[in-house]
Amino acid sequence: VARAAGWNNYEHFDSQIDWIIANKETENIQFVIHEGDITHFNGTAEWTDAKNQMNRLSSNGIPYCITTGNHDYGPNGDTSTRSSGFNNNSYFGRTSDYCSQSTLQECYDGTLDVAYDPDNPSDYPSAAETTNSYHTFTAGGRDWLILALEDAPRSQVIDWAYDVVTDYPDHTVAMVTHDYLWQDISTSVISRGTCSTPNNPCGYGMEDLTGGAKTGTYLWNNLVKYFENFQIVLNGHQIPDGSAYLASTGDNSNTVHQLLINYQQGATYEGHTSDPSPYNNPSSRQQYQQGGSGYFRILSITGNQVSVSAYSHSCAQGLVELNATQTNHPCPSTLTAHEFDFTLAAP
Repeated sequence: VARAAGWNNYEHFDSQIDWIIANKETENIQFVIHEGDITHFNGTAEWTDAKNQMNRLSSNGIPYCITTGNHDYGPNGDTSTRSSGFNNNSYFGRTSDYCSQSTLQECYDGTLDVAYDPDNPSDYPSAAETTNSYHTFTAGGRDWLILALEDAPRSQVIDWAYDVVTDYPDHTVAMVTHDYLWQDISTSVISRGTCSTPNNPCGYGMEDLTGGAKTGTYLWNNLVKYFENFQIVLNGHQIPDGSAYLASTGDNSNTVHQLLINYQQGATYEGHTSDPSPYNNPSSRQQYQQGGSGYFRILSITGNQVSVSAYSHSCAQGLVELNATQTNHPCPSTLTAHEFDFTLAAP
């Protein structure tokens, strides 16, 4: 939803934040998660927009976590380096409003190979990374630990995350990272990413940098599956349908609920699912050039039950411009075909 050259999606970002703030009390919103691709070209104007929007959440008492996608790295977002505007103090760096949130407990600083403690910022250089962080809060009778990991995490980041989860055995753990789960539309097979799946981290320039660029399968095998209290994984990145769910059993016989959520190329409407490609069947999809038309996921938790829904305040307000082939299929405010429930283990 960035304001990059030729991308006019900022109003949808604005609309999302408007809805969250307006419904903080009625929906009992406890935490917001951003899955990355904050920008399209890792550009200054984009980072400024994103900072301003996300700061609206924290200034209204709504905690959030945010981490990087592949477009947030390297010159013009080309992923050739781990350099990102994210770490700039003017945006989401160590002295930013983001890092001042009481829910943010620690960041992993890859420049020093140590954890950055926001309570002691003077111990770290201005270049200290903040793209990897963990957050804690209590909601719904649970203590939560949220891991926000960079796109294609480096091996040392995963080691750090392992140590963090080890320190919080009584918290329900959820993790967000940009690329983890993917869906093969042609076969409907849903699996964790590998170096052979489309749009995988192994093809990025970051793979050749120190620590590499790890896939969803690597994250499962070296982090997620080991912990009984690891219950949710969220990611974006993969296309085209924007939605996939996989329940897997960890080493402690626990269920891990893994959700792909990415509406950047649109979402199949209920009743128009014969062809999942937005290029071949645009009448069944929202205008994907608008970065997803403001759809976002809502996880409503009551006790151990989680109800998942998809909503667009932009569609509800009529802000989405449809192309000529879509005039008979205006985007709905809710995507009923993307609603489902799952059950968490008791805390």
